[in-house]
Amino acid sequence: MLSSDSTKSPMSHQGESSDSKSGKKDFSTAILERKKLPKRLVVDEAVNDDNSVVAMHPQTMEKLQLFRGDTILIIVTSLNLFGGLQSSSQTWFKTDFYCFWTCLVSILVFCAGLFGHCAVLLCDVFMGLVVCDVCFVVQGKKRKDTICIALADDNCEVPKIRMNKVVRSNLRVRLGDVVSVHQCPDVKYGKRVHILPIDDTVEGVTGNLFDAYLKPYFLEAYRPVRKGDLFLVQGGMRSVEFKVIETDPGEYCVVAPDTEIFCEGEPVKREDEERLDEVGYDDVGGVRKQMAQIRELVELPLRHPQLFKSIGVKPPKGILLYGPPGSGKTLIARAVANETGAFFFCISGPEIMSKLAGGSESNLRKAFEEAEKNAPSIIFIDEIDSIAPKREKTNGEVERRIVSQLLTLMDGLKSHAHVIVIGATNHPNSIDPALRRFFDREIDIGVPDEVSPLEVLRIHTKNMKLSDEVDLERISKDTHGYVGADLAALCTEAAHTERVVKDKVLVFNFTDVGKLPPHVLNGERAVVLFFIAHILFSLPFSLLLSHGVPLSFLALAASFIEISYDAAASSSSLFRTRRGASSGILLGAVTLPALLLSKLTQLSRGFSLAQVNLQEIHYTTLQYWATSATSFVVLVFLSFVLSHRTPLSRKDWGLGFGLCFLFLQASLCFLALVSTSSQSGLQLACKLSWVLGHGLAAVMLIQHFLGTFPSCASIGEALLATAGIVLYFGDMLLLTVMRLYGLLMSSDLVTAEYETSRSEIGIIIQGVLLGLLLYPIPFKYILRVWEWSTNTASAESRRYSEIRRSVIFISLFVLVMVGIVPLWMQFVHEFHLHPILWVLSFVLSDPFKRLSLCIYWVCVICLSVLYVYDISKNSRVERILLRKYYHLLAVLMFVPALILQPEFLDLGFGAALAIFLTLEIIRIWRIWPLGQPIHQFMNAFTDHRDSDFLIVSHFSLLLGCALPIWLSSGYNDRPLAPFAGILSLGIGDTMASLIGHKYGVLRWSKTGKKTIEGTAAGIMSVLASCWLLLLLLASSGYIFTQHWFSLLLSVTVSGLLEAYTAQLDNAFIPLFFYSLLCL
Repeated sequence: MLSSDSTKSPMSHQGESSDSKSGKKDFSTAILERKKLPKRLVVDEAVNDDNSVVAMHPQTMEKLQLFRGDTILIIVTSLNLFGGLQSSSQTWFKTDFYCFWTCLVSILVFCAGLFGHCAVLLCDVFMGLVVCDVCFVVQGKKRKDTICIALADDNCEVPKIRMNKVVRSNLRVRLGDVVSVHQCPDVKYGKRVHILPIDDTVEGVTGNLFDAYLKPYFLEAYRPVRKGDLFLVQGGMRSVEFKVIETDPGEYCVVAPDTEIFCEGEPVKREDEERLDEVGYDDVGGVRKQMAQIRELVELPLRHPQLFKSIGVKPPKGILLYGPPGSGKTLIARAVANETGAFFFCISGPEIMSKLAGGSESNLRKAFEEAEKNAPSIIFIDEIDSIAPKREKTNGEVERRIVSQLLTLMDGLKSHAHVIVIGATNHPNSIDPALRRFFDREIDIGVPDEVSPLEVLRIHTKNMKLSDEVDLERISKDTHGYVGADLAALCTEAAHTERVVKDKVLVFNFTDVGKLPPHVLNGERAVVLFFIAHILFSLPFSLLLSHGVPLSFLALAASFIEISYDAAASSSSLFRTRRGASSGILLGAVTLPALLLSKLTQLSRGFSLAQVNLQEIHYTTLQYWATSATSFVVLVFLSFVLSHRTPLSRKDWGLGFGLCFLFLQASLCFLALVSTSSQSGLQLACKLSWVLGHGLAAVMLIQHFLGTFPSCASIGEALLATAGIVLYFGDMLLLTVMRLYGLLMSSDLVTAEYETSRSEIGIIIQGVLLGLLLYPIPFKYILRVWEWSTNTASAESRRYSEIRRSVIFISLFVLVMVGIVPLWMQFVHEFHLHPILWVLSFVLSDPFKRLSLCIYWVCVICLSVLYVYDISKNSRVERILLRKYYHLLAVLMFVPALILQPEFLDLGFGAALAIFLTLEIIRIWRIWPLGQPIHQFMNAFTDHRDSDFLIVSHFSLLLGCALPIWLSSGYNDRPLAPFAGILSLGIGDTMASLIGHKYGVLRWSKTGKKTIEGTAAGIMSVLASCWLLLLLLASSGYIFTQHWFSLLLSVTVSGLLEAYTAQLDNAFIPLFFYSLLCL
């Protein structure tokens, strides 16, 4: 269960009495003291925007006994429901039991098709254990609680818990509030749930809400829900908010595949109580002793009436708050009502008066009847002196009757009615004495003392961005005599004045060019610009003017656009990118063009030695222009978005400079294409269209990627992925077009210039990967047509619908991968056998080495996984360090294969990537019966960059090691270049994380976690590994042709990029290192 404390920790020690300072216990404020419980955590912003998930540090979860090293103890707790594992001494069985279930799911993922229904039942049993285990209740402010799923996050601080805005809204907490976490072992699968949308979120939405929103949200997700909670669902370019009306059984349950979801009924109107701006104890300051008395007289009778019954004392019926206007009397009453969860009935004195005879007394009776009906409740009567003055001094008959009616109603309150009356007045002496006697205590809410204004100022400025020059203590001393309302008005006026002043000041001052602001040239941009400068310095003169200068203009344009984008994104959300990461526009725009330019430099050396033909250089040049055009068009698109979201002004100097450099880059590229081309005008126009087509396709793909997988990647990461996919698809299309030209027209207009030698392994990998990437498109449309013709209203029909959906998936998958893809392979390349048979013959052509290598891989994986689990079981190693063992595992697996069997390793990388893509497609589409088990299994090895929408850590590590090897398949005069990914990720990144985490003291930045010690360790370890590899390669006949200074510079620049970048380092660092090694 989740529960929150209301009192902010900075406020809890303000205003302590002199008795506490002298060592004596101050019992007058004992009720305000926070009980020290280990289950209390501070609310932090979530990285994964999931309504059903919260994240905690693994140490925190272990301390709270939610799991021990993993979610082991929770699973054992779930088994206690069935009468098993009652003894706490069975820790060994708990740990190995979870390991057993993890291995079993991995087996079921691949063998469910063989075992059929039995495997499905076992998967369902496993999922039941996991769901019951990780569900827990979070209790928040105002006695609110909700049910969530616990996940481990190494980047979450130990005393904090990460939750998104929806969960915080259900708990009525803000960032920085305190919540407490409790296990919830009795959660059950729901039989029926009733869910309705909120009316103001479905305006203009047409169609079936269940099929468009609820079905994709709950499909095979096993989400816990609580009655009364709200949740947000995104779909169809809209976000709709829903409310859980009823759940069966219990107050909360888990929505399973067989749960019936009812969404019939009118949309629910948004209630005022559902808003997050409700006041609580943390919104009240400066009245510490008064709050202690009020909570003692109000909170205890309402929440713990048995205390008074046990000692034979009648609970209090009312209190009277008096003080000057603006001192916070109404605020205190609302805070007490919200925190106790009591029904709050507010009566304003003048509003109770009626023109009709007896109407005022009738209104009072109705108010008290309503309060007793909704007990426990609080009746707050504001300005009570206006309706209950002293009877001997008033001349009106109505006032006398109202006083008599109030006396009768308060005297008639039963001791067990659980109703408290709170009166508020500015003039207590004006109230009738008989009525004052019914109030158990009169509490003075007077002018704050010397310490209290500081508490009030901290409350009103906790969400403000204060300057370092603001001294709240000095301001509190200068505001002696101010009440709470005066201090609130002071803060509001200061905020308005500051905003007016800032609107008149320029962000950047060109007169101070010598001192660049830190946001203009940060560490990541400095490393990337140095990387580009090193490439330009290493280029031959023939490539410097035609290729190097446009690349430099592209880098300058990307850097200025990134500065403008970061400035605009800080005030408004332009795209839903991954949280915690910068935009990375510069890094994503120059990585692939710089890599291909480095490769072109390497090929030019081979051409001078007559080891590379001219067609290969022309083809690489075309790829370079295609990637440059991709970055150019995407940067123009981002500039267009920026100019429309933030109109051009003097502040947008970066955008103006970026557009100027983009114009220069496009002009130079056009001139270079014209000057280096000896073809006709029509062929030149086709080449320009081909290059710009890559850019237009990348713009469409990056918009689709950011919309389909929100909060999964930064702009730079999405740009790198889309540019690579478009380039890969363009290569496939060019290969197909050249084959068609050769068959239909017998012309060598295209093939004579761009025809290069292709290996069978490269064609097979390209066909399989492109088939997997294109496969979801026809599956989506076939599934949509089929769902339109079927009815999935009942649970049984939805169950059969999932089975038919799986049949469609498998049938189409077999058709594409076994039928269509091999036909394309045989069309573009001369295969003597069917591609599948060719793969088998290739493996069996050298069975001893290749099958022995497969056995070695299986043994290394099994032993490494067992070793990592043993470490996690017997020690408190954090998950961020455990993940680095998998980087070392890549070194052990890939280095021997790269030295002994490089071609077989190429095929192995392609097979592994195809398996990962297939599993990810099954996980995203939730294909029954493997979708949910794969989702759980894959999430066991994720990091903070992953989300439920897309898991990228597996792909980034695999591609980071594979891409340098694939790129080195042709001419390569740098023997260390194929090892770029293995060395930078398996050695450098691992050592930087291990040493930096354990021994790091000096940090590169104030907000970053990378340390100078870790970076130095990573650089030195990579250099040592390069030296050992060169000795090993020299014994095999390789000749070292690279200078040590160039190698040192390459390793250092890659290490600095790992230290400064906030992007996905597994994707960028190997490509950077490979580009530098090729020079």
